[in-house]
Amino acid sequence: DGSASLRVPSGATLPWEYTTVQGTGDLQIDPGATLLLSGNSSRSLYTRTLRNQGNVTMTDGGSLWLYASADIVNSGSVAIQGSGVLYGSGSGITFTNSGSVSKTTPDPVTYSGITYIDQGGTLSPLIRFQP
Repeated sequence: DGSASLRVPSGATLPWEYTTVQGTGDLQIDPGATLLLSGNSSRSLYTRTLRNQGNVTMTDGGSLWLYASADIVNSGSVAIQGSGVLYGSGSGITFTNSGSVSKTTPDPVTYSGITYIDQGGTLSPLIRFQP
């Protein structure tokens, strides 16, 4: 909670197994840092922008819900290594990508409620976004 930005510095890994992160500051993943979403739990991001310049790795079958204009801005690497999913609930939720978004399992997936904005990044052909 709160208005301060939360920062994961280079060389650090933040495991996010469950719970809600909310507030008005960014959740900043610096170059060389990792945000690890592991396990089958649901996580929620309220109003904050997840600003990734490092690595976000989603393993297993958990989910990340974006609420109340929460956004993802990726200039690093996002790796979906399981059946994990993203959901958007609210208006104006976006995933802006100038980095890479990959999926290692062969099953295609559609992420609902999220508008994808391509800024020269790469997106796995197995991933679709539906506003």
